[in-house]
Amino acid sequence: MPNATRSALLAGALLLTGAAFAHPLAVDPVMVAKIREEGLQHSQVMDIESYMTDVLGARLTMSEDMKRAQVWLKAEMEKVGLTNVSIEPYTDWGATWDNEYVSVHM
Repeated sequence: MPNATRSALLAGALLLTGAAFAHPLAVDPVMVAKIREEGLQHSQVMDIESYMTDVLGARLTMSEDMKRAQVWLKAEMEKVGLTNVSIEPYTDWGATWDNEYVSVHM
């Protein structure tokens, strides 16, 4: 490729790059305020995290607890308005991993 063509292409690329950064996206302060209020005043993160860890507990592969957690999550997603929510099958190993007994001696 001749140097003149290469220089023209480079100049064109720089011009387009400069044009892309010359008009940054405008920030809507009203929308930012709404997002901040929703996140800081109406967040359910801690409630959901607490339920997942304290109630659902360990979700070992192919266990009944895993199935219960999947059903709960599907219902939660549908509750917030998501559609076509489905539980995808995990590989069929033929063995389940249910923890039926725990004992700690100190």
